[in-house]
Amino acid sequence: MSFNLRIPVAVLASAAMAVALPVGAAHGAADRDEVSGKGKSAIAAFEFAGFNLGTSPDKPSGGKWQATNPLVDFRGPITCLHVEGNRAGFVYPIEEGSKPESAVGQAVLIFIEDNGDSGDKMGFLGPAPASSFANGCAPGPTPVAITEGGVTVQDAK
Repeated sequence: MSFNLRIPVAVLASAAMAVALPVGAAHGAADRDEVSGKGKSAIAAFEFAGFNLGTSPDKPSGGKWQATNPLVDFRGPITCLHVEGNRAGFVYPIEEGSKPESAVGQAVLIFIEDNGDSGDKMGFLGPAPASSFANGCAPGPTPVAITEGGVTVQDAK
């Protein structure tokens, strides 16, 4: 079965952020970078958790992201996490998913900004070939306001 994706990448990526489930990263470890979040934006509802086994960006990362909505069903591990102060970027390759099937094997780069009570933000790139993110996952643009809930970025440096 062939799948012809005619949905703009930005729309599909927005849909990918619909819902994500945490993997139980331990919170509060002072010797490692961590990110977590749960909330809503104008685009989607989301939930995730990830961590570095030390300070970024040169330590192994772990965590999990799952995204679902009527257009998307994606799951995959967080394989890259880069934290800079209150901002972070992380990549998750889409290892499993049923909608759209053509996205399996691609990846999404998520950007988050922890502004505490003054309004957290997020952004993303993808889905795109995983090789598109081979040069890292440094934080990038965060144009989407998080209107309910929020994100937490812990920089161990």
